[in-house]
Amino acid sequence: MEKRIAVFCSASFNIDPKYNKVAREFVRAASLCGYGIVSGGTVKGTMGVISDEILSVGGWHRGVIPRFMADKVYPDLSEVIWTDTMAERKILLREGTQAVVALPGGIGTLDEIMDTFACIHLKQYDGRIFVLNYEGFYEPLKTLLQHYVDENMLVPETYLRSIGAEFFHIDRGGDVTYHGPGQIVGYPILDLEQVGIGLRDYINSLEEAIIGVCAEWGIEAGRVAGASGVWIEGDSPRARKICAIGVRSSRFVTMHGFAMNVNTDLKYFTHINPCGFVDKGVTSLAKELGHEVDMELVKSQIVKHLSEKLNVKIYK
Repeated sequence: MEKRIAVFCSASFNIDPKYNKVAREFVRAASLCGYGIVSGGTVKGTMGVISDEILSVGGWHRGVIPRFMADKVYPDLSEVIWTDTMAERKILLREGTQAVVALPGGIGTLDEIMDTFACIHLKQYDGRIFVLNYEGFYEPLKTLLQHYVDENMLVPETYLRSIGAEFFHIDRGGDVTYHGPGQIVGYPILDLEQVGIGLRDYINSLEEAIIGVCAEWGIEAGRVAGASGVWIEGDSPRARKICAIGVRSSRFVTMHGFAMNVNTDLKYFTHINPCGFVDKGVTSLAKELGHEVDMELVKSQIVKHLSEKLNVKIYK
């Protein structure tokens, strides 16, 4: 059986019968079109309903079942794969399939949907996912996903938590970015009236300071029109940001600041559209130089250049 579809659905006996009806119609059509079905493979809820339907038309049906649910396995499956964990089950449900179809379901189905979205984005699954929004069942999920799009998030917060990352809303300028180990994050607190410059000049000074630091490492950096921060090859298709800048001020006192990628693990940026850009990349000193960099040395260079550009004494 070469053509296979993974089906995510409810294991609850309390689901509205109309959803079981559309589930039955779908797996019947898929089976008659020559698709094998891979599902959770139990007798419970919609899983049991689609198992009956596939069997009735002589279709091929693989069940992927955790061992602790062995007493609930559907008895007439074409093939059974046993797993030790629910996480392993999600991987094996998709394995060898060309697509995933999510039928109306509960928390478990939602978990499988979001995990699949994340795997597609991370290129861990090369199939497609289809969510059957029967009679608006998944409208709240559409709203949630649109929220992620609006926030330039490419994976759900549940996935971020699974890799030890958290998502925070803050009140600075700019768009979504990442902060983590290997970055130098500076939040200078200045009274711009006393310094004698405006907010735009302050941002320019931050950019100039980082450009100066890059130059000390033999890296030519600069600005991109209409985009804050410091960039390398900013006027080319290979434009990549090495330092993000997002600030605001209240009564002329500055807040927030800059985040320079030094030895940063850049894979975390793949989970977002950094600063809202979909056509530009990110980089770090270490990536540009091909080796890790002394963080303390870079800190001292930043302090030196900021002091010169702002004509202030900076205390670390």
